[in-house]
Amino acid sequence: MQLQSAVADLNLSPSLSGPDPTPAQEDAGIVQVAREITLTSDKITNLLNEVRGGHGRSWPSKLQTVLRTFKTIWNQNVTDELSKEVSSIQQSLHLHAIVSIKAKLDRHAMRLEDAMRALDNRTKELLPSFLANFGELSAKCDSILANQSRSEELATSRHLEVLYTIRASSPQPSIL
Repeated sequence: MQLQSAVADLNLSPSLSGPDPTPAQEDAGIVQVAREITLTSDKITNLLNEVRGGHGRSWPSKLQTVLRTFKTIWNQNVTDELSKEVSSIQQSLHLHAIVSIKAKLDRHAMRLEDAMRALDNRTKELLPSFLANFGELSAKCDSILANQSRSEELATSRHLEVLYTIRASSPQPSIL
C-alpha cells in the first residue's frame, strides 16, 4: 500500500505532462530523467494493479489472493529490475542536478569575474586622475600654508611696528 501511494505521488500533473516547454540547456537532462521517472512509475503502477485484488473472505477471493502472491513471487525479477531502474534514475537525477547547479554557479562566477574585471579597469582609469588631483591639491595646500606663514610674519612685524609707534608717541615722565 505504501509503495502504491509512493507511485501515485510520482504521477505528473497535467500541466507538467503537457507540451514540453523549451528547457535550458543544463535542464534538458533533468527533463529526460523526469520522463524516465514517468515511465518507471507507470510500470510500477501496472505491476501493482496486476498483484492487487479484492479483500473478500470467500474461497475464490482467497484463491485469487494466493494466485496473486505466486504471481508476485514469479515476477520478483521484474520487481528487482524496477528497483534497479529506480535506483539508476535516482543517481541520474542527482548527477543532472549537480551538473545543473555547477553550470549555474559557473555562469554566476563568470559574471562576477567580469564585474570585478570592469571594476579593476575603472579603478586603473581613475587612479592616475586621482593621483594628479592629489598632487595639485597637495601643492595648493603647501601654497596656502606658505601664505599663512607669511601672513603671520607680516602680522607680527606690523604689530611690533604699531607697538613701537605707540611707545614712541607717548609722553615721557619727567624727573623732578
